[in-house]
Amino acid sequence: MPRCLRCGNTASFGSSSVPAAFPGVTGSVPGLIAVFDEKGSIRHVENRGLDHQRLQQVCQTPEAYFDRCTYCGSSDLIWP
Repeated sequence: MPRCLRCGNTASFGSSSVPAAFPGVTGSVPGLIAVFDEKGSIRHVENRGLDHQRLQQVCQTPEAYFDRCTYCGSSDLIWP
C-alpha cells in the first residue's frame, strides 16, 4: 500500500494526472481520489472525469496514477 513519507497516511491518495475537479478552501481537489484498505487494495474511488476504460487502467496500476497525499498534499510517497 502507498504511504506518505511526510504525514504517514496510508489510506487516501489523489492523482495529479487527472485535472482538479474544483477549487477547495485549502487548494484544489483532485479529479481522482482512491481510498486504500490495509492490504493496499483500492477500496473506493472518487472519479470526476475519467472514462470507464481509463478508470480500469487506474485500478490495475494504481502506483502509476496516485501520487499525492490527500491529507497533507505531499507528493513524497512510497509504494512497497
